[in-house]
Amino acid sequence: MDAVVLAKDVPHPFGCYALSTVLDPKAFEAVEGSGPYERYTWNPDGSDFGVDIEIGTADPFNMDACDLFDNDDAITIVRPQANIGYRYPKSNFALVRKSKNAPSFVAGGTDLLERYKEDLSIGHSLALLPVSRLRLEDSELPFPGGVTFYQQGKVDLAALNCVPNDNFGHPLSKAKSSITRVTIDTLNEHVLAVCPVQMVWSRFISLSHTEHMDFIADLSHKIDRTCFDYILYRLCDFYPVDSLPGRIGSLDTHPMFSAVLLYDPQSKRSQIVSGSVFSHMVVRGIGLLLHPLDAGEFPTDGEVGRIAKHALTLYRSILESSSHTSRFVQAMSLLEFLAFPDDYRPFKEVKKIVASHAARSEYEYRTIIDRFLDLTGKKDPVTNEFLGFRTRIVHMGQRIEEIVPREIDRKTLFAEIYGYIRAMMDHMIAHSDLTFVEYGHIRRSLFRWSS
Repeated sequence: MDAVVLAKDVPHPFGCYALSTVLDPKAFEAVEGSGPYERYTWNPDGSDFGVDIEIGTADPFNMDACDLFDNDDAITIVRPQANIGYRYPKSNFALVRKSKNAPSFVAGGTDLLERYKEDLSIGHSLALLPVSRLRLEDSELPFPGGVTFYQQGKVDLAALNCVPNDNFGHPLSKAKSSITRVTIDTLNEHVLAVCPVQMVWSRFISLSHTEHMDFIADLSHKIDRTCFDYILYRLCDFYPVDSLPGRIGSLDTHPMFSAVLLYDPQSKRSQIVSGSVFSHMVVRGIGLLLHPLDAGEFPTDGEVGRIAKHALTLYRSILESSSHTSRFVQAMSLLEFLAFPDDYRPFKEVKKIVASHAARSEYEYRTIIDRFLDLTGKKDPVTNEFLGFRTRIVHMGQRIEEIVPREIDRKTLFAEIYGYIRAMMDHMIAHSDLTFVEYGHIRRSLFRWSS
């Protein structure tokens, strides 16, 4: 900006830079005429107090009138009558949306470049993915695997120097991503999942749009497997599913699309890639309020831990099912997997494993064994009619609503099945550092009443 020249850095009481100015009236008029000017909320000390500034209004220093210039790298406030300007680097600000037509810069956002400097120093990139239907109890929540969730507007996105996708090698990649109209403003309206990623930037920008969407899906799955599947297991109700958040990468403001912002430490800039990734979205309920969980609760990467993580992925699929009937069938399949992860066995063997985990007495064990006959393949001894729930669903085409017509009874049924899943899953997660052979020895100690 020709009209404002930096003389020297002078610490300002509000923590920004005070600049002396050299005002050439012609240059100033040219700058002033380059508009348009936006309205901003100026909050340099990070407090809750903010001052709205637009052309011709009184400035926050109780001066006369000020002008606001939105430069490439800074917000400059100038009082032309006094030949004084104040330049505020955008790296100190987080971009938030005040209204559809009035973006704002608010100070105090988390500096991810500082937070992840060790990862960036060894060449890792940063990935920032929005998450729909998710709210945070705290401004930021760290979880295993280097994944941290940040509240809306709490990340200094301006410091990541987001640029257009002009360098994309595939001819349609830029166009298809741009047509979604996902911007920095869009991301700032969402909770963000942030994590370091290893990637070859030159290869990434040469990918097709379809491959970019696969990249988002793969990154979302990795975060799911690292921590988010377990978070949902712990915090979301099994029935009814009212608290389920959207997928990692999904957008509240653009329901059809998903997005990721990727920061490259070599070029010191970031780019947004967006498009259609997921085939459906959750609309029931208001989503999840995320609160801290102890890192020690999460499954580790032992052999049993890897099995548990796959089970958590299957559990997530149950939560996302829109059909109670499908949810029941998937839940029974999950119990089969938890009982015998590497083999298929008939349910008469599966139910013994389930009952051994869930029962606290021999009476409860026998009751659960009998109950699973009702849930699977029971027959009427006189008419030979199938009465078991799963057989009636899979082989006779019935819905769970026909078999259990009352809502309160279905809720009781799913609470029962959830109890069986929880007993097995919690036990497996608690021993997630073991090999499956070692875990088998521990599991056999539970078979107190089986015969």
